[in-house]
Amino acid sequence: MDDPDHALAELYAGDPSTFTTRRAALAKELQAQGAQDAATRVQTARKPTLAAWVVNRFALDHPDVVETLFELGAELVAAQRRALAGRADELRALTGRRRDVVSTVAQRAIEHAHELDVRVSGAVGEEVRVAFDVALADPEVAMLVRGATLERAPAPAAGFGPLEGIHAVGDAPSVRASATSSSKSSSTGVTDLKADRKAAARARAIADQQARVDELARAARTATKELDRARREAHALDTEVDATRAALRDLEATLETLALRAQRAATAVASAERTHADAVAEVKAAEARLDELTAET
Repeated sequence: MDDPDHALAELYAGDPSTFTTRRAALAKELQAQGAQDAATRVQTARKPTLAAWVVNRFALDHPDVVETLFELGAELVAAQRRALAGRADELRALTGRRRDVVSTVAQRAIEHAHELDVRVSGAVGEEVRVAFDVALADPEVAMLVRGATLERAPAPAAGFGPLEGIHAVGDAPSVRASATSSSKSSSTGVTDLKADRKAAARARAIADQQARVDELARAARTATKELDRARREAHALDTEVDATRAALRDLEATLETLALRAQRAATAVASAERTHADAVAEVKAAEARLDELTAET
């Protein structure tokens, strides 16, 4: 086997239903070749979740697209460094671009899974987006994504992540340099260190706040969509109510007409009954008179 790492990536990105079988076969092949370390890595590999599989498959088939994420990551690191000097406009612009690029890559990965006849739910799709997003800030996750060996989607990141190139207090060059200088230089170094720490905190606060703004903006867009949907539904119901009321008015008018006609018919029936009664009385009177005349003869 020429490239154990590629074989391991193929294991993670292959058909999840055959993962266990393929893992055992790959480990056996590596052992036969004397690659014990690689075989151990394969044997301890865990079956990836569906979201991780989507990321792995896409990273293996389209590494050039995934690489655009890490190119953006390098730009973000540089922008964060410049933000320490108070130039935060570029960082804010790149943060918005980060959201767009991550969403685009995640959508392409989901569509790639669909092309392979694998259905991806909305929840799994969000895990895919989070995995690509975290890969920008977390070097370990980035390594797994690049190598197509992600086992599960990481938890969402807050902000962009730690600032690269910013030293811890104990490792700050200014402190080390000042240790061999005069007391005045030491005081200046401490002042510079405090300024660096304050600037770093400010940059982190900017990144965190931008992430919060992005989150609220997404929530606002979702709320706007729900409001539009509710308004359309309310408009449709208003139209239906108006149509029902119009139909009800027509029915009431018809009912009123029928009631009037029924009243007239009842009056006619009563009049006809009186005429009939009068006619019957007249017939009886005529018959009685006839009987009298007949009796006289």
